[in-house]
Amino acid sequence: MTTVKQENTADTIKRLQGCISDLTSVLALPALWTGNEPSQIINTLLDGLVGMLRLDFAYGRLSNGPPVEVLRLAQRQTPLTPPEEIGRALNPWLTGSPHDAPISIPNPIGAGEVLIAPLGLGFHDEIGVVVAASRRRDFPTTIETLLLRVAANQAAIGLHEARLLGQQKHTAMQLEQQVAERTRQLTALNLELLGEITERDRAEAELRQLAALVETSTDFIGVSSLDGRTLFLNAAGQRMVGLEGNGQVRTTTIGDYVVEQERDRFEREVLPAVFRDGRWEGEIQLKHFKTGAVIPMLHHLFFIKEQGTDRRIAMATVSRDITVRKQAEEALRASEERFRRYFELGLIGMAMTSPIKGCLEVNDELCRILGYERSELLHKNWTEMTHPDDLAEDLANFDRVMAGEIDGYSMDKRWIRKDGQVVHTIMAAKCVRKADGSVDYFVGLVQDITKRKQSEELLQKAHERLDLVLNSITEQFFGLSKDWRFNYLNKHAAEQMKLLGKDPEKLIGKVLWDEFDDVPNEEALRRVMEERAVITEEFLYTPLGEWVENHMYPSNDGGLVTFQKYVTQRKRAEKSLLESERRFSVMFNKAPFAIALARLPEGFIVDINEAWMKLFGFTRKEVVGKTTAELGINRDSDLRAPLYAELQQRGSLRNVEMTVFTKSGDERLLACNMDVIGFGDNEYLLSTINDITEHRRADEALRQAHAELAHVNRVLTVGELTASIAHEVNQPLGAIVTNGNASLRLLSRDAADLEGTREAIECMISDAMRASEVIKRIRTLLRKAPPEKRSLNIDDTIKEVIGLTAGQLTRNQVAVHTELEFSPPVLGDRIQLQQVLLNLILNSNEAMSVPGWEPRELVITSQQTGLDEVMVTVRDTGIGFAPKNQERVFDAFFTSKKAGLGLGLSISRTIIEAHGGRLWCTPNADRGATFQFTLPSEAGG
Repeated sequence: MTTVKQENTADTIKRLQGCISDLTSVLALPALWTGNEPSQIINTLLDGLVGMLRLDFAYGRLSNGPPVEVLRLAQRQTPLTPPEEIGRALNPWLTGSPHDAPISIPNPIGAGEVLIAPLGLGFHDEIGVVVAASRRRDFPTTIETLLLRVAANQAAIGLHEARLLGQQKHTAMQLEQQVAERTRQLTALNLELLGEITERDRAEAELRQLAALVETSTDFIGVSSLDGRTLFLNAAGQRMVGLEGNGQVRTTTIGDYVVEQERDRFEREVLPAVFRDGRWEGEIQLKHFKTGAVIPMLHHLFFIKEQGTDRRIAMATVSRDITVRKQAEEALRASEERFRRYFELGLIGMAMTSPIKGCLEVNDELCRILGYERSELLHKNWTEMTHPDDLAEDLANFDRVMAGEIDGYSMDKRWIRKDGQVVHTIMAAKCVRKADGSVDYFVGLVQDITKRKQSEELLQKAHERLDLVLNSITEQFFGLSKDWRFNYLNKHAAEQMKLLGKDPEKLIGKVLWDEFDDVPNEEALRRVMEERAVITEEFLYTPLGEWVENHMYPSNDGGLVTFQKYVTQRKRAEKSLLESERRFSVMFNKAPFAIALARLPEGFIVDINEAWMKLFGFTRKEVVGKTTAELGINRDSDLRAPLYAELQQRGSLRNVEMTVFTKSGDERLLACNMDVIGFGDNEYLLSTINDITEHRRADEALRQAHAELAHVNRVLTVGELTASIAHEVNQPLGAIVTNGNASLRLLSRDAADLEGTREAIECMISDAMRASEVIKRIRTLLRKAPPEKRSLNIDDTIKEVIGLTAGQLTRNQVAVHTELEFSPPVLGDRIQLQQVLLNLILNSNEAMSVPGWEPRELVITSQQTGLDEVMVTVRDTGIGFAPKNQERVFDAFFTSKKAGLGLGLSISRTIIEAHGGRLWCTPNADRGATFQFTLPSEAGG
């Protein structure tokens, strides 16, 4: 067992590592497409999804900007399917009303069907859509759904950033063009005015003039020489990196601005790319010269060229501080992580549900509360699990949220668990709305308060039981607090107060001495309160004219409780009890059935009545103090032990049949009711006994008479079949004679035909066996023998009966159709079941014997209607019966035939019910009647 658990743990860890690896790959995708075009981002996303999730294909469409459609297949396809064609095939599931994922659709790239999971890109799907498709039945799993959502979110962010970068690049290019044009103009002017100025001074002057154009920009704008010396940095840039004035700026190189951990990358990758391609875009972290703080920046590096030539004269950058964006992204990731951890590890159930798609996400605690697996709850309608009594209130609150009246609600709500149990919860629901005010999704919190409810119910029941006990006792019960105020009155005490002219409800909280001037037991009450003593006394309560027995006890809250009862009533009760005992003694001894009282656990007889003595032949003196085993009444010791064990467990037994012996040795069959009753500290067995020996003998005689009647019915039925039987026997006998004559002719030839003779003799033997089989079936049907249940095939039994009735059905021109399935064997008596089928077939034949009646069709079917049941149907097109006689046809001696006894159907129903089945009939919609009966299969019986 330990090894299996270790293997399961290893598999779980392996799966978790795979999930973490896939999630890491998804989170790493932005590193591959930073700065890329939207088409490159969507291509990278689809390549990653097909590889990680083992998809058959992935499709992407960008709708923000120029339309782009991309298709990625898991396997090569010849010819290639155009992405536009796949897009048209997927459109019905990507437009209009949203569909629940996964969605099963015809496979647009091959045969069969495929499951798709569409994912929108952007807050309102404005960027585009991605579709993941797989033929796996379990697609997408919970982890795959999470990976798809994370990948879609990452792609949406990347595409949004690509759009911003494109706008920024366009702005930088415009600025570059403006700077280049202005530089050209200034350079031409300076060349005309200051021809003697050196090239370096001329460039510096031009750059200073250029700086004036960008000084007001909030972006980081800098210019350096081709060897990396900083020539210019605008005011916004100086503030970003903590420099003051151009003097400090000119002492730096472009490498000084880069943080140390990225300097190697800047020199090995970024600068070579700028000199190679003329420009570079991407993120590089700069440092703050004063504090050393890291500043994430998005850079656009490019060259400034001489007007009219491609000669590079300086290098410039337009950069933007993305610290706020990075902080927002990090805060978002941290918030999502905190939410995820809180969601998964929360001590209350949580769920996210969509008004359209149903349940989107649930945590483990909610799964535990409702008893479902996570996969079962996803997209499940919450109304299916809501208790019917709470559904109306829940739907009303939901409608108010959808109408915009409220944004959330809370209520006590009962749920129906998967196992059918009811769980009590406190539920709070809050909606998140879209920009247009409609509900996007709900966040629900569910706290299980079943145990609290159960405790409250138990406490309530305890109070109710206490009230029931206190109200059920015959005494008056009073409760007084330590300041002598009434705090409880039971039912009898309240009635007593009414007799004294007091309102019981208004009496609660009132002081005893303020309400009653004369309290006869005042001294005893004060002793109980002060000394905390228990006192019992009797006194005459004059206002009621009754003697009262008063029991007073100190209570735990410093007060006291008192039980009062009228001694007069007790004495009357004692007198009534004596009279009752005398009446019981008379009824005990004069009862028409035997009664015995024995002490448990020994079983010693304590008392018996006169009927018992008459039944067993013993006197009371002979049996008191002895057990039935000692008296020789119950001789089956193996039966006594389990019987007494069951009696001790259940407390009572009813209609227990047992065989006993009287004093004279006569064997009797008894039906006993036994109850365990308690008197004081002892338990006794009270047995009431009825002698059913003669009743059982009468039942056996009735059963035998019924069997005789069934045999007579079979004989009468065979009499009706005489012509059919004669026809069945005459056919093989005639064939025997014909084949015998043929054999003689073949043998009398000059050259005897021995082969033909042999064939004729074989036919004679076959026909003789056929005649013998008919006679055998008739003898079996007429055989008078006790029922004997054996395993048999009901289809074979049907075929045998059809063979017996074939001649009579043929003469009546009845067309017989059979639909016999391969049914499991049943356990039954073949003769009795043949009799049932014979009765039903002959009744149908007679119902269709009216002259000129058409059509005459008899349909007999058999089928297995359950794992343990077989049903046989006999349907005819005869005259049928009136609906009011649907049940009367099974009554004994009820018949519509002129010469019928009315016993066939009654006997048939008795036979079927004795086999554990049912027999019934229904009138057909057009004409005729249908009789059906069921039998338990051998496996089920």
